[in-house]
Amino acid sequence: MRRTILCLFAAASLAAVSCKKDKDKDKDEPSAGARYLVKVTETTNGADDVYTLTWNAQNKLTGNKLPGVSDQQFTYDAAGRLSKYVTIDEETGTTDTYTFTYTATGLPQRYERSIVSDDNEPVTSTGTYVLNAGKVTRIVEKDHETLHETLLDIEYTGNNVTRLHAASPEGLDIEIKMTYGEKRNPMTAARQPYVLLADFAVEGFSANELLTMLTESEIADFSSTVTYQYDPSGYPIASTLKENGVVKTTAVYTYR
Repeated sequence: MRRTILCLFAAASLAAVSCKKDKDKDKDEPSAGARYLVKVTETTNGADDVYTLTWNAQNKLTGNKLPGVSDQQFTYDAAGRLSKYVTIDEETGTTDTYTFTYTATGLPQRYERSIVSDDNEPVTSTGTYVLNAGKVTRIVEKDHETLHETLLDIEYTGNNVTRLHAASPEGLDIEIKMTYGEKRNPMTAARQPYVLLADFAVEGFSANELLTMLTESEIADFSSTVTYQYDPSGYPIASTLKENGVVKTTAVYTYR
């Protein structure tokens, strides 16, 4: 799906977008009644984009593809932890690969990132994690060529990410604040136990459905709101995204 967080942080080369009772007892692993998203149809200005999601036999997300545009691939280690995340830009051929490592006790430790395009040398960087109270609260990404560090600070309310702030020596300064409802994140079944990247903060970690996002940065300042229709179990089946009060995208969610 088009994620505002992903677009903003990628542009800056950053690691660069249930009812109350269910929320209170939310866990890292999907519940027995989890629904697995297999298709999202987004409509913008009358044109449809259809994202196809694939899952393996262990019900782990393995792919999220928009044909001709982007292909996201997910690989897991023997313990079921995300070990590699690859994004292929099918329009330019650029491949962005993250490889994750963990401590002996299973905590996220670091990642190696490599961006490869047809006409350039690979751009590489390393990210390290700072954890507090069992959650990733800071990601430090160091560029191997410039040795500059980009800091991503992460704040939570319960099991939702409510603030991201990124800063770098080059002048990057982005703050994103989010609020949530009390029903389901449509990507509940793909949730990770830790925020490994800014890209995953909402769809890949937060327990509930995103309602509002306020962004302030040198790239763009805007606000967005999302309204939903739900199935009886609280999963979104349709949504409308408005940016600065204007309808931008509608979406339909298909599960198995």
